[in-house]
Amino acid sequence: MKLVNLLFLIFLSSFAFADPVEVACPDVNAIKQGRLYSWLPEYIEGQELVSIEDFKKFQTHVATFEKARWDAYYLETAHCFYSGNDAVLGKIVLAMDAYEPLTTSKWQWITKNSAECNSSEAADCVFVASG
Repeated sequence: MKLVNLLFLIFLSSFAFADPVEVACPDVNAIKQGRLYSWLPEYIEGQELVSIEDFKKFQTHVATFEKARWDAYYLETAHCFYSGNDAVLGKIVLAMDAYEPLTTSKWQWITKNSAECNSSEAADCVFVASG
């Protein structure tokens, strides 16, 4: 029984001490195909999950990746912004909790607790998240 408990403890600790992983904002094609991975569609105002109706509009009308933002003051610190031909795109972000942005020339620090990545390519805006 002690061996089972020890193995279980090792299994649980692998999650607690998992290596950080690099994650980028989903590109437009991934969103259109429904491949959000761990990204959550949230309303910018209020940080609540979007309705199914608004998400379907978002998914249908998304056309361009605009920018990414990391802000330590939000529950999900990583945010990806998109645009398209429906007003709902200005109200929704894809969000995820991330330790920090992966520092590259694309990221600009706004304050010590926030940064912005201004690139037309979602793959340029990489965050370090827990594994």
